[in-house]
This record gives sequence, C-alpha cells and structure tokens, in this order.
Amino acid sequence: MWIVGALAILLLLLFFIAHAAIHSMTADIPGADAAQRWQAEDSPHPFTKLSVYFDSTSGIDLNTVYLRRMNIGRALEENAIAVPEGASGYIDAFSGETSLSVSTERASILTQATSCGGEFFFFHPFEMLHGDYFSEDDLTSQTVILDEYAAWQLFGAVEVAGMDVTIDGQPFRVAGVCKKPTDPLGSTTWGDTPRIFVNYIGLRMTTGFDRASCYEIVMPNPIGDFAKGILRNQFSVSDKSTNAVIYEDSTRFSFETLAKASADFFMRAVRRDRILPPFWENNARVTETKAIVIAFFGAIAGIAALIGAVAFVSMWFWIHPIRITDIWHYFDDKHEARRMKKWLKKQASPLNTPEKTRS
Repeated sequence: MWIVGALAILLLLLFFIAHAAIHSMTADIPGADAAQRWQAEDSPHPFTKLSVYFDSTSGIDLNTVYLRRMNIGRALEENAIAVPEGASGYIDAFSGETSLSVSTERASILTQATSCGGEFFFFHPFEMLHGDYFSEDDLTSQTVILDEYAAWQLFGAVEVAGMDVTIDGQPFRVAGVCKKPTDPLGSTTWGDTPRIFVNYIGLRMTTGFDRASCYEIVMPNPIGDFAKGILRNQFSVSDKSTNAVIYEDSTRFSFETLAKASADFFMRAVRRDRILPPFWENNARVTETKAIVIAFFGAIAGIAALIGAVAFVSMWFWIHPIRITDIWHYFDDKHEARRMKKWLKKQASPLNTPEKTRS
C-alpha cells in the first residue's frame, strides 16, 4: 500500500515537472508573451495572439491588409467588444520573405530579407546590438535593420545605425543592428545567410515587392474561438485549407492542446500544405514537437498518478474497513459533543448562577 502511495506521489511530481518544462521551453520563444504585454490591466476581456501563414501563391498585399484591419475593427464593434479608454482593440504586424542584393561602398552581398509592416518588432523583439527598431509610424519608410553578419560584411562593424545601404539603387537608412540567436535551435532556423529586416512600405515603393506571407495579431478573445473565427472569415481559412493556416499562439503550447496533439503525432511528418514558414515559425514548430512529447509522457504520468491514488485509498479502506454505521456513529458523537459543550457553556453563564445569600 505504501509503495503504491509513494509511486503515485512520484508520478504526480513528474506530471508537474512536465508542466514546468513546457513552460520553460515556450518562455524562451521571443514574442510568446505578446498578448500579456499588450493587454491592459483593466481590460474587460482576455486577449490572444494569432498567426496566419500563407503559401507562396496566396499571400496578401498591402491593400488587403488595410481592408482586413478595417473589417476586424468593425467586427469588434459589432460584437460590442469594449476596450479601455485610449487603448486600441488590437495590434498587428505583417511580413514577407524575399532575397535582396544590398550594397555599400565596402561590399555588395545577397541577403535573406524580411519585409516588415505594422508593429513587427513588438511580436519579434530581437536583441539589438546598436540602434533601435523602426515602426510603421516612422517619418521615413526607407529604413532597414541588419543582423550582425550583414553589418560586418557591409561595414566591417556593428555600430552603424544612421548609415546608409543601397537596395535596388535607392538608399535605405540603417535603424539598427540585431544579434543573431546563439542557441542551437535559433541559430539553425535563422540560417547562415546574412539577414535584413526592411520597412514593408519602403521596399514596396522601391522594388514593387508586395506580398505578405505572414499576418500576426493580438486581439480580444472574450470566449472560445471568437478571435480565431474572425480571422477564419477574413482570410477564408478552414481546417482543410492547404494554402493557409491559422495558429492561436496563446494556447498553442498549453498542456491540454499539446496532449491532444500527441494523438496525431506521427502524422505531423506528413505535409498537408504548401506553406514555407519563416524562421520564427520553424523555431516554434520544433519547440512544439518537443513539447508534445513531454506533454504525452506528462499526461501518462498524471493518469497513472490518479490511478495510483485511487488504488492507495482503496487499499487503505480494505485494510481499515469502515462500515456505514461507524460513519453514522462518528458524526452522531460529534453532534452530541457539540450539543453538550453548548449546554455546559449555558450552565456556566452568570444568568444561570444562583444569587448569593446576603450576609
């Protein structure tokens, strides 16, 4: 009996260790806390982060982004989704991947470029070595961020914020230099090709590139799949779509979601879509696969712990049998003890004490 009880406690500890391990893994993903950072303290609704990824043939252009923004805002108003005064109902970003030739007086290199629109760096807060991020509201749209490899090859230094690079014959101001991830997973998904992040509008004006393959948003989610349903309608994405997919990142790494995904674990190797995800989504997918394995064994440990606890209790009552009449007498004795205590207290009250005879 005691061995079963000890095993149940050990399995329960393994269950909580699995929870902690998953939380630790996902906490290291940059931008995983976007919904928590954006949500106001006095917000009447919880917020959630969602991502939509498109294949190479069905990406969205800038006009589509502006139209979807308007429709999302209208959908929130129609559903009476209240937000704190002075706050916005959502924050979003969009991006596309392409290759660009970038040059300076020192060198000319081929880079892997991410065209960034909206508040891209709110969702992807890369570590900066010099300078700062750019945003959609900057006065100049021809801005770029280099990773440290690109900065070294183009300038021979990383402290180059404020200097210019040339893209398609046009000057782009360097807003800052970001650090390449050093962890094995992040370094692998980032790749060895120099990377740059270019203002979407500036690149569109310069080269005509206008295809976003990723749309990200943090928005209110008062109940269930409310937010996900809005995006499904706006981007015409269903569970059977092969040209686009939606992830609710705020619940993607929850223990319950991962445990359910473990049932379809081996089929994950089968590609059902034509989507070529950006490096941060590749990072999330690898982490998700690891987390599914941990969640699977954690769920087994939790179920086994519950079975062990039931077995321990059953064995305890088998060894120490308790009859229904014993339970009745136990509570009856308790009731009688309370009644006697009240009676004694009442007898000891001054109102029930006889008056002393006057001398």
